[in-house]
Amino acid sequence: MYYNSDQAAVIQLQKQRNTAQYMLLATVIATVVNIALLLGNFSFQIPYSSSLAYYLTFLGFFFDGYAMSTYTTTGMVMSFAVLAIWLVVWWLARKHRAWLLTGLIFVAADTAFLAIFALLFLANPSSCLLDGIFHLAVIYEIAVGLRAAKRLEQLPEEGEPQITETPPENQYSDY
Repeated sequence: MYYNSDQAAVIQLQKQRNTAQYMLLATVIATVVNIALLLGNFSFQIPYSSSLAYYLTFLGFFFDGYAMSTYTTTGMVMSFAVLAIWLVVWWLARKHRAWLLTGLIFVAADTAFLAIFALLFLANPSSCLLDGIFHLAVIYEIAVGLRAAKRLEQLPEEGEPQITETPPENQYSDY
């Protein structure tokens, strides 16, 4: 399959936009997995997830003495409400780039929450360093996807790029 340079550029922009959108969905999935690992008393977690949703459950679990009870259930309900908002933003970001900007703001706010929580409440704030690096990487990916979505909206309405089975003619060939 061959693309002309305009088609390849459009495809690249679409990939960047889609990556940004799926970073929001990946956040929800990773957070659900991390909450399950927390409640299962596993000693590890996935490096990136929604810090607010995770620490709401963590605090409930901590106040219940690492057992399932009232505080843990309350924390889980609040966590899943936060995750439901993330899912709505992901779903709407597929339709309009303003929601992708909303997702970027959510990730930035979640990063700020992680930094503040780590500095104020954790005995070893450096334990959140890898999570912070992943948050910054996600912010970058969503920003790139947001820029790509803007560029895609500015393109003229010509439909999807066409993929051909033959290579394009070489305009600089002497043959």
